[in-house]
Amino acid sequence: MEPSSSAGPLTHYQALLDIDYAAHLAELHCRLLRRVDRIIVWLGLAGGTTSLASAFAATPVLAGIGGAVVTVLSLYALAFRPAEAAEAHAADKRKFLALKARASTMSPEKITSALARIQIDAQSTWDCLQLPAYNDVVTSAGRPEAVQKTTRWENFIRAIA
Repeated sequence: MEPSSSAGPLTHYQALLDIDYAAHLAELHCRLLRRVDRIIVWLGLAGGTTSLASAFAATPVLAGIGGAVVTVLSLYALAFRPAEAAEAHAADKRKFLALKARASTMSPEKITSALARIQIDAQSTWDCLQLPAYNDVVTSAGRPEAVQKTTRWENFIRAIA
């Protein structure tokens, strides 16, 4: 979903909104994944501390739970590498903003083409952040009538991001 998804030829203004949308979506992903990475680190520390404290307190149930938390978080961090994905989204955002800086001399068609070329190699995005990013961009563009209803899940993920 992009702010310009409407009937008729694309205007320069709409093409710029598409760039804003792509940059904002990358920013939301970057912030979300950095926060997920921090949560994993903090919960890993808490889980490790809990396991150690439980081992000394002779409560094996708590030690098992703490160990399981650390294991699950470590596996997630190994599989998804949220810090690396956050950096990739930050690089994507820089590319989108560089395009916006050049866009004043470009036609809407050339903007759309350049945006599509950047998006080919861009980091994949989560569906649950697309509509919140769209709503943020149309609101900041002064078009609150274009805001669409989001689900609770989208609102939750947007609040974290």
